[in-house]
Amino acid sequence: FLNGRLVTGLGIFHKDRLARYQIVCTDPDFQRQGLCGTLVYQSALQSQKSFEIETFVMCADPDYHAIKIYESVGFEKQQLEYGVYWWDRAHTLEGKITT
Repeated sequence: FLNGRLVTGLGIFHKDRLARYQIVCTDPDFQRQGLCGTLVYQSALQSQKSFEIETFVMCADPDYHAIKIYESVGFEKQQLEYGVYWWDRAHTLEGKITT
């Protein structure tokens, strides 16, 4: 927070000695200042200390900028994850999802 304004944030879910980062983000007005990388790094240190985390999981598209942030603070790519999605055309109207 800066002057009461949330400028960067993330979530960490953990079980046993495994933790997964979720929704790592920075307000566009505060990007490219190292805030997100610092938060990722410091939260990892705190998680290791508080929850005895040994393994961190971060998922991001291979060409997405998040990968560079994670690598800049010492994390390394370990494996690739693939997904397949099914799109039900019956729930679309002119390219927009309907419910």
